[in-house]
Amino acid sequence: MIRLLKSRCLIVGLAFGLNFSLGSPASAAAGDLYPRGDAFCFSLYSTCNADSLQALSNGATAIGPFYGNQAVPLANADRWNTKVIYKVKPPSMAGFKTSDFDKPGFVRPSDAVISNEVATIVKAVNSDHHIAMWDIEPEELRSWKPEQLHYLKLVASVIRANDPLRRPVYMYECNNRGAGSLAVALTCEDISAKGTYVNIVDDGAFITNRIWARWSMEQELGAVAHGNPSAVPWIILWMAGDPTPAEFDLIPAWCRHDAYLGLIMGGKGIFVWSAARQRPGFSERGFQAYFDGYLSVARDLNGPLHLAPVFLYGTKLTNATMNIVSGPAQLKLVYQKTTNSYPPVTWLNVTHAGADYLLMVNSAECPVTAAFSGLPALGREDLFSGGISPTPDGMFSITLPALAVKAFRFGANPSAAGQRQSASPASHAGFGRLDNHETGRIF
Repeated sequence: MIRLLKSRCLIVGLAFGLNFSLGSPASAAAGDLYPRGDAFCFSLYSTCNADSLQALSNGATAIGPFYGNQAVPLANADRWNTKVIYKVKPPSMAGFKTSDFDKPGFVRPSDAVISNEVATIVKAVNSDHHIAMWDIEPEELRSWKPEQLHYLKLVASVIRANDPLRRPVYMYECNNRGAGSLAVALTCEDISAKGTYVNIVDDGAFITNRIWARWSMEQELGAVAHGNPSAVPWIILWMAGDPTPAEFDLIPAWCRHDAYLGLIMGGKGIFVWSAARQRPGFSERGFQAYFDGYLSVARDLNGPLHLAPVFLYGTKLTNATMNIVSGPAQLKLVYQKTTNSYPPVTWLNVTHAGADYLLMVNSAECPVTAAFSGLPALGREDLFSGGISPTPDGMFSITLPALAVKAFRFGANPSAAGQRQSASPASHAGFGRLDNHETGRIF
């Protein structure tokens, strides 16, 4: 199915001359975001000014995306000397959503009108280096619908034709999109940006089975492999409503679990939807818990630990093995009429800047003990809790609490993680179609 969709999409792509490449880190300005630059992109949708500044001082590297008029967020990015995610929606499409394409009698503006409007939007701001990437609207266009795919490719091609800096182009995709439909859309995009909104998928069916986040990342990895190997997978996380009263204390663990599972699986950037305050059903307590939880990850990546280059440029190692000693041997996920089984612990062993790293996340709702072997017989530093422990014969066991995240560094001085490396990123080794249009993504 993926092969068929890919061939069909490539034929359409040729009509728009989609022979594109991104600006390289060598030609990018200092602080430009990956994949064009070497800074890890961490940003939250729709922040107020105070929250934007708070996020930027705690590891975020951009602001946005923001819905509506782009002039204000761009002016803020210029004023604060930071990056902004810039949305592109032709004025003639204002007020239209993807679902409108299916309405009887709907006729979208002509290609000529769309092209002229998109060119005007991009030309007006294309010299502003604070724009990090272009975000196409309407969101959630369905790649198996020829008219919607045509629109996506048209807008993407016009953006590229008018951006001398060759910044990335992407569009947000629904949570339940599978690798097949994502691959088709990705032939004209640089980033696979599918939602991983664990708490709201299937009306909250996976709140206590968060391994669904692994399935979600597998779809992006599959899309990259089959649709556009030069594209990169992104992690799109959720914070837009309160949990039940009994679950508030779980929010920090949810944030870190979902983010790190995406990172370990190969995600190369993080957006969080949505940090708009005063949303119905979202209390100040809930907002702050999510905001703080996600910013703890941003600080890990771009703060003193500086784990970002480990995830962006680390080279995967293959000698280590893991066995589950206690706890569930497998986690069962039933989704879209398919049953998948996953180990409870997802882990990554990489080397970067002269040090080896072991990162892991427990997706089970109970403690799991895992035994690792094939590691360096060196002291291992616990990057989150502190302390150094021996690793005799390259082996150790660890009991991970429910949803816990752990990170270890072997044989490195404390500053090694902070060294950046402008090298080619590790390849994305990875792996549907149901549509569930997500209404209400307006702020």
